[in-house]
Amino acid sequence: ETAVRQRLWVSSPLVQRRDTVTGITPGWAEFNELRLARGRPITAEDVLTGAPVCVLGADRAREFFGSGDPLGKTLRVGDHSLVVVGVLAFREFYWNRADSWNALWWMNELILVPATTLTRRYLGAGSSRVDEIALRLASPEAHKTAVPALRNLLLARHGVEDFQIFDRKDQIEQMEQQGRIYDITFLVCGLISLLVGGTRGGERIFNDSNLDWGQDWARLAKLAQEKGWQSLYAVYIGPDDPAGYGSPMENVLLTGRFPVSGYVAVSSWAATVGPHYLAYSGFAENARFLRELLGFLQGCPMVGQVGDSIRVYRCGETPALPLAPGEPPPTPRE
Repeated sequence: ETAVRQRLWVSSPLVQRRDTVTGITPGWAEFNELRLARGRPITAEDVLTGAPVCVLGADRAREFFGSGDPLGKTLRVGDHSLVVVGVLAFREFYWNRADSWNALWWMNELILVPATTLTRRYLGAGSSRVDEIALRLASPEAHKTAVPALRNLLLARHGVEDFQIFDRKDQIEQMEQQGRIYDITFLVCGLISLLVGGTRGGERIFNDSNLDWGQDWARLAKLAQEKGWQSLYAVYIGPDDPAGYGSPMENVLLTGRFPVSGYVAVSSWAATVGPHYLAYSGFAENARFLRELLGFLQGCPMVGQVGDSIRVYRCGETPALPLAPGEPPPTPRE
């Protein structure tokens, strides 16, 4: 099953912003085990005709239409109007009881349209662009021959290796091998971090990064107070909490929303290897979001650096993302 994505201006009577719109074939929703709360899914007929319809994740439905029923309502996407025909059920999954990060957050923030609707109306007539092809093998044993065959097929079609194959089975095997190394590494880092980490509620908390990490969060809290930085957000990966060092901040990776204004503190680890780490850990959607977020921050000026582990960016009132080719700017509402 295939999918194609594009960031576009999306607006309703309540909200106007740039968001990721995903064009899909019907089987993509089934492949990702999406569930409908009401309405209907994207159908083969929708794809055949390039129908002006969309299906919203639970969070997006609430954000664009509030407490009202979005079915049958119109959502303005780019310079076209799409009718909402379905709303997905809210999904959540937490790795443990103490975890506050919903691993299925991306399902709740989907804006789905027929793949042909996106390619014909927004990418130009004749576009054959595909961002994702999802395959499910008949059996685990087919894995050894299927992956090389797929790579050879794509190379024959493209002529160059301008693609990546995310192999879940290989990822699981790598994670099992690395798990033993990580267990030992995190144990050693944890013992060291307990000596240098910050405190919260009178108790020392675990610091999973490096010796300067916790100290830099403390320095950031002091610098933010001196500079008058308000609306301070964070981008980091791991269980460590900046609030333990006097820097209470919302982690953008947990909310899944671009900070369109305010200040954003980015850990060097998240900025350098974060997308690769998330992808190889099996969190492809989170890795994709982090890549888009880092690209978004490239349009924001860097206003400070704390040690070697944190950089601070200032974001304006509107997202600093370029318009898609041929996409007109949004018309301001009265």
